[in-house]
Amino acid sequence: MPSIIGADLKIVGNLQCDGDIDVQGAVEGDIQAASVTVDKDARVEGSIRAHSLTVSGSVDGGMEASEIALTSTARVTGELAHETLSVDPGASLEARLSRLSKEKKIAAQIPKPKLKAPGLERPALEPPAAAAEEPLASETDETDVGEPESTEIPEVFDRRKKQAAG
Repeated sequence: MPSIIGADLKIVGNLQCDGDIDVQGAVEGDIQAASVTVDKDARVEGSIRAHSLTVSGSVDGGMEASEIALTSTARVTGELAHETLSVDPGASLEARLSRLSKEKKIAAQIPKPKLKAPGLERPALEPPAAAAEEPLASETDETDVGEPESTEIPEVFDRRKKQAAG
């Protein structure tokens, strides 16, 4: 049995559900559920993440679902990431579309790294003493670059040049 956001209800905030959500009213916020249905007169302003998503109403925001179905009365603006997408004739769709790849699905399942425990932080690296004493190019008053230190060809390149010519 889905959780129902009634036609006379407006929710401002994010919704998260392990089951299904049926939006008949208005939601200003993000929705995450197994399955989401946005009914004909419903409006969602925010992102939706679900396995299955059916839109008959209005959605302004990003959508990510394995299966997205837009009915003829759907009005959608935003970004859609999907495996399968069906759009009925008459639906209004102004969106950037992208297919979900197996790599993205696998990456989404990998847990984020946890913060390091206190006391295990690495000390900041100090620059070598000589480098710290040299002024940066922006700190010098000279405006011309000057001549290069040496115009001689290094011995290695000189030998190769002789071998190629010889």
